[in-house]
Amino acid sequence: MHIVVNKIITLYKKDADGNSAKNPVNNKPITTGLKVVRETIRKDEIKAVRTWVKSPFQEEHVEGPITSIYMLDIDRHKGGDSKKRPAEIHIAEDYDSFNERIGAVKVG
Repeated sequence: MHIVVNKIITLYKKDADGNSAKNPVNNKPITTGLKVVRETIRKDEIKAVRTWVKSPFQEEHVEGPITSIYMLDIDRHKGGDSKKRPAEIHIAEDYDSFNERIGAVKVG
């Protein structure tokens, strides 16, 4: 079964060719902000869920609470240059609300 989430993605500064511009000091991509997008994930691939404490940067760009979802590491591409699903996803939703939507049993 699938569930729709409001995933938080990082936006990066682009150069003239459309590639991520790098910071000359540390050679890391230059972050320009965050964006919330709708994405569908499989409920059976969720490993764990927990509340997330926002950084000042996240406070600036995302309204409301953030929940962290840890996914199972599933290799979807057999052979060659394989890529795994991201191990952690941040979503713009309250922890209790998300647990209720996925039908999690409350402990404690």
